[in-house]
Amino acid sequence: MGIGLVALLMGGVGSLLRDQGAQRAEALTASTATTTSSMEQGTPSTLDGTTLATSTVPPTDAVETTTTASVTTITPTTTSAATTPTTAVAPETAIAAFIEEFGSAIAAEDVGWLFDHLHTAMILGYGEDVCRSFITNEILLLGQYTLTGAITGPASKTLVTNVGEVIVEAIFEAEISFVFQGRTIDATAEFVLEDEVTWLAICR
Repeated sequence: MGIGLVALLMGGVGSLLRDQGAQRAEALTASTATTTSSMEQGTPSTLDGTTLATSTVPPTDAVETTTTASVTTITPTTTSAATTPTTAVAPETAIAAFIEEFGSAIAAEDVGWLFDHLHTAMILGYGEDVCRSFITNEILLLGQYTLTGAITGPASKTLVTNVGEVIVEAIFEAEISFVFQGRTIDATAEFVLEDEVTWLAICR
């Protein structure tokens, strides 16, 4: 009977030990499962189930970057040039100045200047050679050619030339004097005021 009681006690102790071992195994399995689940979810934890503190850092490409473009504004500079009002020369003044130049060209025997300032209608009507000969043989014989009186005009006239009639406009008459063969002669000369002043005479 004593032996049977000992066997019974030994059987109960063994059963109790097996039950405690099973409980420890289940606890270890549950702990392992919890740890594995935490690791799969990205939350680090210790073996005893304590969750470690973590900080979430957004990925680099998720950070919004704001770039401020530098804008340069160019303001045009406007330069205002000073404008000098142009005063038109009075016809009388222009004719008077031309007569003075005309007298100086005669004194200098400047056939070229006198020919270049002869009205075109005269050159076309009589020919270049005739007009140059007229200047050389007659105009250069005049001396002290000056303005002595009034300047009147403008007027339009029909002039007869070797090639036909020609109408010349903007003609001004001026009272002048000159010395010819030692004698002072008062006369009236004709000038045309267009883009520039020219003189009129019948080339012969």
